[in-house]
Amino acid sequence: MALRQYSNASRKSGSRKAAATKLRRSLDPPPFVDPLTAERLYSDEEREFLSAVDAYRQRYGHRFLNACDYLEIVKSLGYRKP
Repeated sequence: MALRQYSNASRKSGSRKAAATKLRRSLDPPPFVDPLTAERLYSDEEREFLSAVDAYRQRYGHRFLNACDYLEIVKSLGYRKP
C-alpha cells in the first residue's frame, strides 16, 4: 500500500516537471539574447558607449571607473543635459 502511494506521488511530481518544462519551452527567449551563445546582443548606441569606455580605460590606465569618469565619457560622445 505504501508503495502505491509513493508511485502516485512520484507520478504527480513527474507531471509537474513535465508541465514546467513544457511551459519553459513555450516561452520566447528574452529579447536581445543570441540563442546560440546566450550572450546579449547590443544596439549600435550601446556598442559605441562600450567602445568609448574601453578606449577611456586604455588611455588613462584605469581598471575601474567612477561616476566622474563615466560623465566624461558620456560628454565626449556628445550627450548634454536637456
